[in-house]
Amino acid sequence: MTRRTLTLIVAVACIAAPETTHAQLGRFGRGKDKPDSAAAVKARNDSVARAGTDTAAAATSPTPAPEAKKSRFGLGRLASTVTSTVVGSIASVAGRLMTGSTADLGTVVPLVYRVSNTWPKSLGTMGTKMIPNWGDGGDDLVTINFTQRMGGMMSKIEGTVTVDGTPADYATAGVYSSVVQRKSGTRRVEVTTTSGQKSGFTIPAPRGTLRITSINGQANPTTIDVTKDVTIQLAGVIAGDTSQIVVKVITSVIGLREFYDAYYARPGATITVPAAAFRNLNIAPGNVKAGANLNDSYLLVSRERWETVQEATGAFAGIQVMTSESDGRTFKASPSAELNTGFTAKAELSLPGGKLEYSLFKPGAFSSRPITSAANVAVISFAVRGKTYLQKVRTSTSATSSTSSTRTTETRTLSFPQLPAATWDAALAELYGALSPVFSKELGATILPIEQVVATSAYRSMAPYSKDDETTDVQFTQSYKGTTLFSAVLPITEGWGWNQADARLMRETGANTLLKVTLDLELSEKGGASMIPTLAFELVGAPNGHSASTKFVTGTITGAGRPLKKNEPITAAVLSEVMRTGDFATALRAALKDFKVKEAANRDYEVLWTGR
Repeated sequence: MTRRTLTLIVAVACIAAPETTHAQLGRFGRGKDKPDSAAAVKARNDSVARAGTDTAAAATSPTPAPEAKKSRFGLGRLASTVTSTVVGSIASVAGRLMTGSTADLGTVVPLVYRVSNTWPKSLGTMGTKMIPNWGDGGDDLVTINFTQRMGGMMSKIEGTVTVDGTPADYATAGVYSSVVQRKSGTRRVEVTTTSGQKSGFTIPAPRGTLRITSINGQANPTTIDVTKDVTIQLAGVIAGDTSQIVVKVITSVIGLREFYDAYYARPGATITVPAAAFRNLNIAPGNVKAGANLNDSYLLVSRERWETVQEATGAFAGIQVMTSESDGRTFKASPSAELNTGFTAKAELSLPGGKLEYSLFKPGAFSSRPITSAANVAVISFAVRGKTYLQKVRTSTSATSSTSSTRTTETRTLSFPQLPAATWDAALAELYGALSPVFSKELGATILPIEQVVATSAYRSMAPYSKDDETTDVQFTQSYKGTTLFSAVLPITEGWGWNQADARLMRETGANTLLKVTLDLELSEKGGASMIPTLAFELVGAPNGHSASTKFVTGTITGAGRPLKKNEPITAAVLSEVMRTGDFATALRAALKDFKVKEAANRDYEVLWTGR
């Protein structure tokens, strides 16, 4: 559960025909005849350690939580509690707004998570607050989050959801839960709707217990120096088991106190967490500095795996569930680690067609692999889209006498001609031919044939999610060689979990990197009529453990548009200048070179990903 299920809750707290022998494709037009149209605050305190009772583990005893650091506003724990409570209430309300209801089980997909050995409610995480009947720890927890199969919303079931024959508690945002005393066997989920539909499945039993016996040689350290590597000794490790071990820590971000992934390790009785992991938590880049710290934290070690459900009936046959066994310790970081906020490579270039500015961003190392590891690149989106119609309305008032005036409204329009699809295809082919060698050389990678990529079943399954968002204001979109412009929000089950679309694409294409490129053209009147070009790209990597996909880099290159004259013929050569194909290739090469230098200066990326 932790970040995975509750992220779904917390995330709520974003032609004209040829006319002349020089292959004129249209004319640029002007006219006047168109009609008018909490700040971050450290959250809860009083973390409580729990003794392990499994006979395979060393006996432990509760450790008092370190005293909470006072708020800089002088309100200390009161401010933290109030902030957490208010934000939690907002998240709960937002969760309801994002949730529909259904009696058709064919329209939803359940995300299921089972935790063996829960953490204490006194830790004050959002999960412990929003899941009913959370106890003092050591229990067995099942959460079922019903997400819409075709959309980003959640669903409440019109009917009943039971776990082991007992009605599950409903939290919010389509999340049902069941907390019982520790149970070593399987757990049975049954769903019955008011329309008479039924479905059920059995969640596999835990694979024994997992216990922390020591951290840096101490059974219950009150402080941990996270600026150095941390060694954790474990009991209950299963010989031959390949389940991943994930280390998480509690911190408060924008008033939400929750677990955040720190490091995935290979299973073993001893795991070493690099100091770099505590500088690169799995926190959204914009929130890294939003109050995150480890002054009052909890280190959780979990053995996690996806498993196929047993005895499945109805609509949910074949789904997989996440099961885990966990143990943890309260701690205070001393000294604290300064979090890696990522970096930006940015510069302005003077080029033949005018200035271009690039801005490339790389997040922290948990969610961003070193770009040197990109080897086989699958281009999944390569498109141009644009706003080709611009209307300006100007109103002026002039006095005609001392007692009257005249109000004049003038409407000015600019329009870029509609061009045949074949024209855009040729322009995109030229752009692809200019950019793909740059990506290949600067990454030291192989660009896979696009035809190989779009032919996969994983790619075809993503087609329903290819339309623009309703708020996207574009007049045309053209994609290259059957690729799709993935600008719509993928359903939750496509973007995370055992059925994640990115991971399926990589498996089926043999790629370890996905590339998306979009050229946006926007008609502008500023400084004279022109089409302002913006090239945006994203290099996506394989998931880190069970978390969302990683990103090597996201970038944009934008700048001056090519001036357009009234009634100017839009030839193939003019269109190439409008798209600034040659300049973009030059800028992309410079941007990637700059980016690689900056990445090499931060060793966290290599430290965390070497050998993985």
